[in-house]
Amino acid sequence: MAHTAQAWQELITDVFCPHVAVMCTRDAEAVCQKNNLTFVEMMRPFCQLTTEAHVRDAHNQPHVVKNLRLRFSEPSSEVPAMGVTKQAMHNIVLRAQPGGAIVPGSTLQVGNLTLNVLTPWFEAYREQYIQLLRVSDHEYIRHYVGCLFVVSTAHTRPMDAFVELQKRQQEMAKDQAYPKWLSPYVFYYFLLVHDVSRGEEDNAQSIFQSMKATFGQHSSHLLKINSRSPDASLPAGMPDPWGQYLNRPEHSAEEGEDDDDDDERIGVNAADPNSNGPAPASVPASTLAALATDDDAPSDPLQASQDPTTWHDPLSPHITAPIGETAIAGQAAQSTAPRTAGTSGESMHGQYLTVSDHDRLRIFVSEMAVRGLVPHIERSIRALTDQVNSKKGIQRTLYSATKKWFSGSNKPVIMQGQNYHADAAELQCRKLADLAFLVQLYDTAYNWYHTAKRDFHNDNAMLHYAGAVELAALSLFMQGAYRRDPQAYFEESVTTYDTVCKSQQFALRATFLFFEYLKFRGLYKEAATALIRMTSEETDLAAALLTEQAAICYLRLPTPMIRKYAMHMLLAGHRFKKAYQRQHALRAYSLALRVYQTKGWWVAEDHMNYIVGRLAVDLHELGLAHESFHQLLSHQTRLVAPHQQSLYLQEFLLAMKNFLIKSDKAAMEKSQASISSCIDIASLLPLAQFPKVDAQQIRVILPGVADSTKLLSLEEQDCADGPDAPAHPSSGSKLSAGDDEGQREELWLCMEELAARFTIAASQCSARNGFLAAGPAGFVWDVRLFGPNTPNGQHPRCAMGERVMVEIVLTNELQIPLMLTNVSLMWQLFPVALTEVAGSPAAQPPTVVAHEGDESVVCNTVPELTLAPLSSQPVCLSLTPQSEGKLHILGIVYTITEMSPAPQKEGTGRARSGTQRLSLASGLRCRQEIEPRGPRLNLTKDHRCSVMYGPDKRLQLSVYPPMPLLKLCFDEFPNSLLCGEVRHCIVKLTNVGRVALHGLRAVCPESQQIVWGDIKNRVPTRNGIYSTVGQSTPANASSTSESCRLRDKVWPCFPLSASSAFTAGGSSLSDESRRARVCVLDLPDDCLKPGNTVEVDCWIRGGALPGVQTIDTLMYFDVAGETALSHRVLRHTHHIHVAESIRVAARTRRSVALSGKDRDLDQVLVSVDIENLSQGDAASSPRFAIQQIVGISDKLSLASLKTEEAISLSSRETAYLHLKASHKAADINHVHISNISFTPGQDMVDSLAIPCMELFGQDVVAHPFAAAEPDIIDADCPASRTSSATPTAAPPSRSTLPSCVATPLGIVVLWEAKLHDVGGGERTAYGQYHMLVESLETPVSSATAHSSLVSSYSARAGMEGSSDASGAGPDELMVKASLRHPDRIQNNFAKKRLLAVSVELSLHNSHDATVEVEVVPVSYGSTASEADKGASWKANCGSTAFSWIGCVHRKLQVAAGEASTMKLRASFSRPAVYNLSGLKVLVREAAGGRVLEQRALAPSLLILEDSPASTAA
Repeated sequence: MAHTAQAWQELITDVFCPHVAVMCTRDAEAVCQKNNLTFVEMMRPFCQLTTEAHVRDAHNQPHVVKNLRLRFSEPSSEVPAMGVTKQAMHNIVLRAQPGGAIVPGSTLQVGNLTLNVLTPWFEAYREQYIQLLRVSDHEYIRHYVGCLFVVSTAHTRPMDAFVELQKRQQEMAKDQAYPKWLSPYVFYYFLLVHDVSRGEEDNAQSIFQSMKATFGQHSSHLLKINSRSPDASLPAGMPDPWGQYLNRPEHSAEEGEDDDDDDERIGVNAADPNSNGPAPASVPASTLAALATDDDAPSDPLQASQDPTTWHDPLSPHITAPIGETAIAGQAAQSTAPRTAGTSGESMHGQYLTVSDHDRLRIFVSEMAVRGLVPHIERSIRALTDQVNSKKGIQRTLYSATKKWFSGSNKPVIMQGQNYHADAAELQCRKLADLAFLVQLYDTAYNWYHTAKRDFHNDNAMLHYAGAVELAALSLFMQGAYRRDPQAYFEESVTTYDTVCKSQQFALRATFLFFEYLKFRGLYKEAATALIRMTSEETDLAAALLTEQAAICYLRLPTPMIRKYAMHMLLAGHRFKKAYQRQHALRAYSLALRVYQTKGWWVAEDHMNYIVGRLAVDLHELGLAHESFHQLLSHQTRLVAPHQQSLYLQEFLLAMKNFLIKSDKAAMEKSQASISSCIDIASLLPLAQFPKVDAQQIRVILPGVADSTKLLSLEEQDCADGPDAPAHPSSGSKLSAGDDEGQREELWLCMEELAARFTIAASQCSARNGFLAAGPAGFVWDVRLFGPNTPNGQHPRCAMGERVMVEIVLTNELQIPLMLTNVSLMWQLFPVALTEVAGSPAAQPPTVVAHEGDESVVCNTVPELTLAPLSSQPVCLSLTPQSEGKLHILGIVYTITEMSPAPQKEGTGRARSGTQRLSLASGLRCRQEIEPRGPRLNLTKDHRCSVMYGPDKRLQLSVYPPMPLLKLCFDEFPNSLLCGEVRHCIVKLTNVGRVALHGLRAVCPESQQIVWGDIKNRVPTRNGIYSTVGQSTPANASSTSESCRLRDKVWPCFPLSASSAFTAGGSSLSDESRRARVCVLDLPDDCLKPGNTVEVDCWIRGGALPGVQTIDTLMYFDVAGETALSHRVLRHTHHIHVAESIRVAARTRRSVALSGKDRDLDQVLVSVDIENLSQGDAASSPRFAIQQIVGISDKLSLASLKTEEAISLSSRETAYLHLKASHKAADINHVHISNISFTPGQDMVDSLAIPCMELFGQDVVAHPFAAAEPDIIDADCPASRTSSATPTAAPPSRSTLPSCVATPLGIVVLWEAKLHDVGGGERTAYGQYHMLVESLETPVSSATAHSSLVSSYSARAGMEGSSDASGAGPDELMVKASLRHPDRIQNNFAKKRLLAVSVELSLHNSHDATVEVEVVPVSYGSTASEADKGASWKANCGSTAFSWIGCVHRKLQVAAGEASTMKLRASFSRPAVYNLSGLKVLVREAAGGRVLEQRALAPSLLILEDSPASTAA
């Protein structure tokens, strides 16, 4: 809102005040020029009276005149040129820029927006516009009422000079149409200026006395100035009252460059007279200052050839007179008074004027006004009153009546009053009203204005009428008590000026006054309407100012209309831009953008962002330009077409390049010339925000992280990094990263800690630096990977000469492709000796910043990278530090180049598909700073009540002296395996560091089966997989059995403790995932020197389930010598595709068959099903052959039921094998190994040799016979090197099963298969499957995913005769019961109606304690479920219509492991098939113990046949 410190009444008195012409001699101007001022400029701060003046009206009533202000100006016979005047108005608005301290009341809070409503440029424009407005004949309020003649005492003939000036004034008033004088006899005042510094006081007094005698005492005055001598210094704090009135800043080079840029971009010829912008000529500062002041015109004419009788309004938009540099220079050369060579706009004003001189200036103005000018106006008012009253008699009445009778009804509109004589009563009435208004006689003025407007309206003189109505409205308002509403007068005046008279200039002046009145009344909506009505396409600057004020009016309503405010502010910015007011245009667009943001109006927001970006670049406001173009080019602007975004990007690149060329050329040359100045050249580049870089997703990969599926070959590494770059496994482009990165990182840290615990247990002594003596409690992890899901509280640690990879994901949110060239990292190095593992240097180290040619850090550069539209692409950058210290990665630098559509083909109107790259010269070199933040803090109350984040140090590296670095390469590592397939490969370990390493250990998770060989003693194997025994298998022997210490063959698995880095947030690993194995790899000479390589055998087994299998291997090694780090690690990850092979299922059950005369009730029947799961035809699918089955148990010995033959399975074929297991004496230190071969005539696989038994031990490590006790580890066994130390944590335990059902049997199935490669070749695959059968009647399978196969197998096994296919609990298998009787009996029931048969019930106690057995017969008529629980089909196996004879319900004691029999008799009455299993066996463990019902007897059938020759049992 137009804010001013003046009150509304003061504004009116300042605008409409008496005008006094000043005519000076050259000697008088020379006296004033000593103070760098003209006489008019010197008088400007003192033109307002500090005392009251008194005036009497026509009725002789006294009135007080307060705060009367005089306006001095030099009369000129010519109007200022239109172009120069517009330039002056343009500069006035340009100088009044926003900024500075916030003035109370200058801002307005609307919702969550704080908007600035202070517009000083509007007040400056309004005041200057009114003063530069042409003086018209239809009003006298701005005509000169007096003339001041100024002569100095230095003149040789001062009295003659006064007479000459007076004659010149009279000639000017008589012969020239301009300037305008109130009357031929204006008030004259004579001023004699005396320079005190020259002396000659007597001469000055004598001249002054002559003046009073000639011109009168009240028309003469002696003014003494320049009281300060030239040698005197200026006192401190001397006021400068001219500063706020004089604006003389030179036209800056920056503004000139901006104007040139506008002309070039918009294509407007600034010299075109029809253009609405400012004149393009370089106007001298002195001329601009003269035109920007309150003077009406220069003192001398602009061109001598101009016709003095005709002139035009300088503010009229219709004038098309060309104003060129010649005219401007001519006007500047013909300025009124010459200035001294030493004066300039920046010099101080009034340096020879003292405070006493200031008082003399005020006294002069007061005496001139009170004693001369006001009395002259008073006399003029009386004279004009008498004149008007005498002319308003009968003569005027008769004239009016005659004119009414004889004139037509259509009166012509009188525009300039040519039909009025100078002595016409109407004009005299208007002149009288203007004089009364000037001396604040507002009531008198209103009466005469009202009379004049009525006469003008009757005469149809509409221009005179509009002026009278305008001043009548002001007179009403200045009276205070309104007889009528001034608003109607104002509206009538503006409408008449605009629509009837077509005088836009006076209509705009009336609108300014009307606007101030409406503001005073608080009518903001009406004020906005009045302002908008005066906006037109002809004057852009005025339209912009009026539209801006209208927008602020909408904001000041009781209910702010925020959208109307934004819309009109947008229109104002557009008009400011057309008027070349870029600073104001930027401000207006920015204010409108604040309202439109986040409202979903994407098109409007894009338009404003584009304009704001262009204006900001032109004004060198790079921060705002970056923000605007980033919003413009972001993915949120979904409605922008790709070609439009391409234009936006080209505009941005071009503007930024031009700015860098102009502003940063000198700075770049200076920084490149002086490297020691530590100026960061990269920081001089502009900040870019596209493509988007998510700092939280950055991954830092240190040497020692390898992913074999993503690695480059050594030759590729050498080509990429040079022959001197140390190759390490992390040289690949991108390592696999998923959502489980944090979980995998925790697994790596746990494996590292396990290796450290193993080292402590093995060493049993303190190691160097006290690290191992402190134990894992003080353990520090060697973290190799820092990412978004890892704890980044510690600094990444690397050694000199090691390459560090930084993976950054770049996201192109635009709909057009982008090309980035020369992408590299921006870094900062603090050289300092790092003697501590953690901590900062004591003193601030020197800084070395990245610049061209610096070798302290070697960075790689990606030469070219293309980002597709709306896509993300990772880029891997690396750097190699060459000196010790702290290395901070600050961001990335790159050259961004837009990919534009290909040009059209000739002869076609359609563009070709595809893109072509612009030349690199069109790219922009820019930078992006990267600063990731840590996790949000939530530990204390302050953390929870505010948003605080912890530190993230992933980009702050600690560079240590050279250390060992291990490189791991697999020779023929498989990329695909079958489930259970075992593959042998050779691992090459190379020390690529600069220091020797020792204490090498390999750590693998429990779920991943990998076996390491011995570096020193390599074992020969058959086909590189298995070792064989020395003799061949006999043709008639299918199995061998032996005992061994299996615990020496099992690789112990240790539980992993939770890493402290993950303890705070809780571990994400399950108990099964937190187990791993450690293997010691004995190095030759116990160390690996730099550059040396060793080889070790390795066996890898495919998983049990198909899919992608991950093989994680952690190599842990110690650092030799006194270094800050005690150990280092190498992480290797390999991904293998696992395909289906075979499925193996097994089940054990108690045998019920008889062996000769004795029954083997403890014999166990083992059923093994093997199915080929591969799919396809027989020619392409693999064919599996079973080589050998190995049984492992400490209680059972596995054997074959018959001589086994070769087994070969095609696709989807299944083989059913039945084996038997016999109980053996249990030995806590030994287990029984049984080998059953299915390859007669060939050597058997040595199941005790590596890797067969090691793989089995890894798979069944949780079993008791596979868990090594600390006191029975045999150090002499070759396999014991993998468990040479006792783990600190106890091995896992499992619940003990009752001995009656426990069948601890491990089964290993060895197989081979013929595979067809893609290329048509053939290879042989070897593998093994492991199963652990722990209890009877419990089916197990090699693949838990095939649970449906296990269920079908269980059902099939039950149908074959098992009493319960689903298995039984241990309480139902304590006592095994079976019946013995004849199977078939013939009897003649006609002769012998009742047949008795003897039945023997055998009971075997499988429990390890004596039990009491109770036999209860099942009653007749009982249901099948009572006779046989869970098997309803058994009730129909035979008839139950028989009776037990004798004592059937019996009890007896059966000792542990003993058997007992019971004699029973059954009677039958007719032939049939009978089921005799209708007995219930109950067991009581001890006296008073619980009674347990055993599993129902198996069906026992008896067939009775009716025969004449029957035989009784």
